[in-house]
Amino acid sequence: MGMNKRDAFQLLANRAGADTTGDADRLADDALTTFVTCMRSTYERTLSPVAGAELTVVFLRERGIGVAVDTGFDATIADMIMTRLRWPGRLVDVVVSSSDVPHGRPAPYMIFRAIERLGVLNVRRVMKIGMPGASRRRPRIRGRSSLSLRRGGHGHTLPPGHGGKWRASASCR
Repeated sequence: MGMNKRDAFQLLANRAGADTTGDADRLADDALTTFVTCMRSTYERTLSPVAGAELTVVFLRERGIGVAVDTGFDATIADMIMTRLRWPGRLVDVVVSSSDVPHGRPAPYMIFRAIERLGVLNVRRVMKIGMPGASRRRPRIRGRSSLSLRRGGHGHTLPPGHGGKWRASASCR
């Protein structure tokens, strides 16, 4: 989703009709605490990358392409996930979490932060790859290419000017 999880729970608490702002805040805080506890417990037991993700990243890195990951999780959860996968430094150059920026999606701050940390000066050299359901509200940045990976391992070929033919596929569980 890309949205800061605390903000997401605040929206849900507000929609639930909490009697006061304080009640909505407490409800959102309690929901976030429960969510983080469940995520940690689950990810400590089972965590594996989407099939083909590591091979795709290796393909990019072998061609000198920097790789950044952005997530709506806060830095604590994002760091735990990346550490368990052993991706930082090995497969991923930069990790940007929603707690690293003023606002998560749909604001463009996470991708801007990734661009900044990768040292990219021309936005036309940036491609955002994401899952269409999870990134439905991702920001539109003029000049930036986008590729959505779809369920079932459908392949996509990028247009000329992106290093020749490059096929990407992904599968989701």
